[in-house]
Parts: sequence; structure tokens; C-alpha cells
Amino acid sequence: MTDRSVKALTGLPDAAGVALTLDQRLARWQAELQTGQARAARLGTARLVLFFATLIGGVMVVKTAPTFAGWLLVPTALFVLAVVLHSKARLLGARAKLATEFYAGAVARRGSDWIGQGHGGHDLVADDHTHARDLDLFGRGSLFELLCTCRTALGPRTLADWLAGTADADSARARQQAVLELAQDLDRREQLALLDPQGLGSLDGAALCSWATSGPVDIPRAHRIVGGLLAVLSVAGVIAWEVYGLGLGPLAIVGLACAAQDRLLSGRYSAVCDGARQADGGLPLLAGLLSSLEQLPAQSDALAALKQRLETPLGPPSRCIDRLRRLVGGLEDAVRNPFFMPVAFLLRFRVFRAWAIELWRRSVGSAVPRWIEAAGEYEALAALATYAHEHTDDVMPEIVEGPARLDAVAIGHPLLPASACVANDVSLDSEHSLVLISGSNMSGKSTFLRTLGTSVVLAMAGAPVRAKQLTLTPLKLGVSIQIVDSLLSGESHFYAEIRRLSTIDQLAAAEGNTLFLLDEILHGTNSSDRLAGARAVIHGLVAHGALGLVTTHDLALTAIADELGERAVNVHFEDSLVDGRMLFDYAMRPGVVSRGNALALMRSLGLDV
Repeated sequence: MTDRSVKALTGLPDAAGVALTLDQRLARWQAELQTGQARAARLGTARLVLFFATLIGGVMVVKTAPTFAGWLLVPTALFVLAVVLHSKARLLGARAKLATEFYAGAVARRGSDWIGQGHGGHDLVADDHTHARDLDLFGRGSLFELLCTCRTALGPRTLADWLAGTADADSARARQQAVLELAQDLDRREQLALLDPQGLGSLDGAALCSWATSGPVDIPRAHRIVGGLLAVLSVAGVIAWEVYGLGLGPLAIVGLACAAQDRLLSGRYSAVCDGARQADGGLPLLAGLLSSLEQLPAQSDALAALKQRLETPLGPPSRCIDRLRRLVGGLEDAVRNPFFMPVAFLLRFRVFRAWAIELWRRSVGSAVPRWIEAAGEYEALAALATYAHEHTDDVMPEIVEGPARLDAVAIGHPLLPASACVANDVSLDSEHSLVLISGSNMSGKSTFLRTLGTSVVLAMAGAPVRAKQLTLTPLKLGVSIQIVDSLLSGESHFYAEIRRLSTIDQLAAAEGNTLFLLDEILHGTNSSDRLAGARAVIHGLVAHGALGLVTTHDLALTAIADELGERAVNVHFEDSLVDGRMLFDYAMRPGVVSRGNALALMRSLGLDV
């Protein structure tokens, strides 16, 4: 897979072709949205006119010519037709709106307009995660916000776990193939974006799993028999009242018996129905996700394995979820629809619907967590595929086995605009395990550390990276870039940094295959202690077999590379002063930087130094 682009692997058009396709689809859906909104407005007006026409006509006929009442069927039928057509037009308009947002987001991600418009994923990662903050994986303008195009809460959770966690080589390669397969299928990813156009609700996968796998609730057979008898007696009571004129007494007695039964079963009703009703709004989304996965050709092993996890002797999971949706929908009508409630109450609808839901849970409830997990992975893979489709100039990394290794050619940061991104090369292995980077302020040292760290995260998640070539073994990340002090815990910046360095050292000692990225190591202490401490930390990490990059302003630290011989190399970023302005080319050069720019920067801001 080395030195082959996503385009070569998937048959995708080049960047210009993808951009043209996205623009064309956006324009088509925008036109359809405008047409649909106009149609819905016209039908809404027609529905209102027909309603009042039917109402006024009915009043006039009743008062002046009752014999012509049959003619009211015409405006009534037209009103019903207008209601149906209006509902259909609104649904089509909602679909067009979702599609427009989907493609508008794709167009925005070609520039910087996507920042702050999506889900940053703050709540999906622990505050003390070892490198999420350092690499800007989550938050506004983060990697997660760029990647996450999911419709449910299932995909974001899975995607966050992939970005914040680790994967072995086989898992990462399997995800790559699934991403490449889905990247070709724009129509299918569009269908995922159009799920649940009515916006019925969000899907709480954890709550649904908890309810589906909880212990059985018994609705005794005697109660079901009594419910059937009460339903029959209710019908008899209505007939006695309407046909034989016996009054409402018998029906009232039956109603009291129904109320008594509901009181006895209230706890069981809650145990059976509450969890399902809470998840009801998200069931169409889940059914749609599962249906899409069921119909997927699944050429890659990862997607085929996802489909296998859906298998059940009771039929496709999407149909099972859709049946639960209908059962819960009927229960909602029975307890909330004011027109249906009296009928449902007397016919014991709640008893039989609760029993049907409980039977559903006993039959397939144990499979729900497996379906939820598969749906989340499918949605996360589709999000990465969307990213791959929109970045056809990127490459899919080659993930290999063996000793720790990272070889990158023309690698750049995925969050930078392509026009402003300067790519650099780097190579690390067991014989050349340290790159020590010196350079002036704002010259690109920290950005390059983030570039490598973010690229490793993308690679192990199964996504393409911005590079001409990237070959690496599975690497654990140890990062110290954005260390902050804590007033609440009384922790200074220096103490927070050495705690992080200790964690990275322990990781390298335990795992071996570790990439450490240390920015301005130990700059919170005096020069003597800094040199001694940095030397000890770096020598220890290299001794553990870790690979890494370390940046510094302190040129005394560059001597560490000489101490390690061929295992280390010095490189630098530099700047130039032109007409009083600092200019940076962000290109990495061999050797130690020859000068700094601190005084020049201070003077450029008016400080007298």
C-alpha cells in the first residue's frame, strides 16, 4: 500500500472531480429544497382554505338546507387530500434540508468554514487524557469536529474511542479497507445523512441496551385473561348503552375494573415500557442504520464482520427494531392520544401492548447491545469514509509489523488549510530514534509535533493522512505539548510537566513501541536543572526503545543529540526578518538553528529591548 493515494486505491476522482460532484449535488438539493418549501407553503394555504370552506359550508347547510349535507363530502375529501399532500411535501422538504446540510458541510470542510459548526466531542473524552488536549483531538476546530459527520450518538462515541484509544495493526488495516469501500459509495452515505428527516428524537444507545438486557418482567397470564374479559365486557357495555338503552352503569363498572387492573399492574408497566418509550424517538434512526448495513455489499472484511454480528434467527435486526417502534408507538397512542385513550383503556390495549413489548425484549433483547455496537462502528466508518472522499490527495498509511518505526514523506497537518500547509519529512526507527528540533518562536516546531501525533491518531483509526507517504508500526503516543497548571489542585506548570514525563516514561518502559513528542522540555526550571533533567528523560526514553521528537529553545540541549551518536539527529526551523516583519517558511532543515528571534519579535510589538 506504500506510496499509493486514496484515489489510486478506491477509483475516486481527483480533488477537482470530487469538488465538482459535491457542488453539483449541493445545487440540486438546494433547488429541491426551495421547490419543496414553496410546494409545502401552497398546500398549507390550500389546506387552511379547505378547512374553513368545509366548516362554513357545514354550518350553512345545517342551518339552511340539510338535504344537501352530502355535498360536504367534496370539500371534506379535498381537505383530507390536502392534508396528506402537505405532510408529504413537508417530509420531502425535510429530506432536502438534511441533504443540503450534508453537502454544505462537505463544501465548508474544503476551507475553514466548518470550524465551530459541528460536534466538538468535549464530553466524549476524559479531561486527563494523555494526549487529546495536546493534539487538539477534541473541541472547537478539532480533529474530531472535522471528522464527525454522524447522525446519531452511537457513531461519535465509537469515533472518539478510536481517536483517543489504540489499535493493533490488523484492526487498523481492516478499518482502512472498510473506509476505502465506503468512500466510493457517496449515495449510501447520503442515505445515512437523510435518516429520520422528521427529527423524531435522538438515540440513547446506553439506555436502550440497559432496558433491553434487564431481567424479565412477568405480566401474569391471569391478568391477560382478565384483560381480555374486560375488553369483551366493555364492548358489551357499549352495545347495551347504544342499542338497548340500558345507560352507562354497566360500562362504568367495567371502567372501574379496568382502572383497578391498571393500578395493580402499574409497576410492571413502568418496568416494561418506560425504557422503550425513552428510546422511541431514536428507533427510526437505529432501524435505518441497521437496514443500510444489512443491504451493504460488504466487500471488505471489517464490513462483512459487522454484518455477521447482526445475524439473528428472528430476522433482520432493522425489522426487529421497526417492530419495537410500532409497538411503542401504539403504546404512546394508548396513553397520550386523547381521542384513542378511552377506547384503548376499555379494550385493555395497554395490557396486551405491554405484554407484546415484553415478549419482544425476551426474544431479541440480548442482541441489542451487539446491534448498537455494530451500528456505531458502521457510522464511525462512514464518517472516516466521508473524510477520505473529501481528501483524495491524502494517502492511506502503510501499517507494518516489527520494531517501532515511522517514515513520513511530505507530511502535513490535517487541520491547516491546504494552501497554508508546509509539508516535511521525518524518519524514525530503532537505529535513528530521536529528532531534536531547535528553532525560533512561531517557526513551526510545535505544529510539526502535532502533525506527527495527529497523523498517527488518524492512521490507527483507519483514516488517510495528509502526506505523500506514511509507513509506521502501531505506536502508543506519549505527548507533552499543552501542559497547564492547576490552581484548584495547587499544581504548578513544572510539576504538571514532570508528572506527564513520568507517565510517558512508564508507557515507554511497559509498551516499547512508543512515540514521544515533547515540546520545550522542562522550560519551567533553571538552565542547569533543565539540561540535566532533559538529558535523563530523553536517554531513558531512548533506552526503552521509544521513538521521539523533542523541541527546544535552549541550544545547550542540542548537545544531547551528539551524546546519542547515530541514534539522534539535530534539525531546526528558522525565520527571516524582511522590512521589519518576521517571515517563516516552516521548512525543517538539518542542523542546529544559528539564531533566535525573541528580541526581534519583542521589538516588532513596540517593546524597547
